[in-house]
Amino acid sequence: MLSQHIGNKGEKFNLSQASSSVNREADIDRIKKYDEFGINDVPKFTFPMFIIFLIGIRLMVENHYIFGIIITILPIILFLFRRFTYISPTDSYKNGLITPAIITAIESDKVEILYLAPMNNGDDDNLIFGCKKVKINKISGSFLSIGEKVPCVSLFNPFFGPIKNCWSDFDSRPLVWGYESRHIIDFALLALDNDRKFRVSYWEILDNIKIVMEKKEYNKIIFFDENYNVVIGDNNKEIVIEESTTLIGRIIDLNLQKEYSLKLGSDKKNDKQLKKIRKQFDIKETESIILTITDSTLAGHYGLAITDSYIYSKDIMEKPISTKRNNISINYPFSIKKNSIRLDEEVIHTLPNSLDDIEAIKTLIEEVLKKGLI
Repeated sequence: MLSQHIGNKGEKFNLSQASSSVNREADIDRIKKYDEFGINDVPKFTFPMFIIFLIGIRLMVENHYIFGIIITILPIILFLFRRFTYISPTDSYKNGLITPAIITAIESDKVEILYLAPMNNGDDDNLIFGCKKVKINKISGSFLSIGEKVPCVSLFNPFFGPIKNCWSDFDSRPLVWGYESRHIIDFALLALDNDRKFRVSYWEILDNIKIVMEKKEYNKIIFFDENYNVVIGDNNKEIVIEESTTLIGRIIDLNLQKEYSLKLGSDKKNDKQLKKIRKQFDIKETESIILTITDSTLAGHYGLAITDSYIYSKDIMEKPISTKRNNISINYPFSIKKNSIRLDEEVIHTLPNSLDDIEAIKTLIEEVLKKGLI
């Protein structure tokens, strides 16, 4: 059966073996039509190589043995290396690692896609993922909606990268470039949902890092750890967390993306809830909500809201209060204590009691107010 092969280990090639492959021959005509990497011909012993080989022979005949031997074997070594590392177009699809991607933007003739791949090549317990933002051509019947899940196959750069026990780079190919069968696509998606090696939710990872990737360059690999931190290598020995300079980036850095009470004003899915908070906290329509940290009861929302101009807060069954942000650093000694922001003994803004990580919340609020994160 088809499902018994897809998701099993692939065949060994280039001294490696994918833990989850399609294990089905791809359609070479379809690859020629859609694969944007192109098709490389089988390496041959070229005419320039043959000329260099003859020059080496001539040098040895003239008793220049050392230079002759070196020049003679150079084209042979180059040919053997290219032949050994050659991967046929169909092998890429049949034996590459099944990896995930999602569509993040759709244009008239292009789509923006986020590729994700596990980058570990050793036994390190610290999972590292690589992510790339790429624009590819549309295909009829595929890449139809933002958020669409796209199963791919990936090949990895065989050279070690900047992070210990990790590949340096990867290239992904959507399966629709090589297969027309919808069954193959569906079984590959199922294999990703039931990953047996890394046991992670690839779609959750992509959902959490896609906002960070919005500001990254196209076609450049960005490394993440399993807590969605951007990581960089330090002489192939250490992993260093790169601190973000944006609000959403700091939320990820502080591991607050699952804090249900925290809502971003820029996130459209919060519009309905923010409309209620704006009304209950008496926030003017001319102000932009940066973030809210609230909970709710039958009496309505309570907690904290920060706009581009004011801090608002409201306790249960109380009227909202506000403080102009420009006045904080000028007139008030700013401090954050448990479940409140204290500007002085008279001005206290409320935080909900239900926060899971109050210290991380305090750090985020302080950076929003002092560094102006948006």
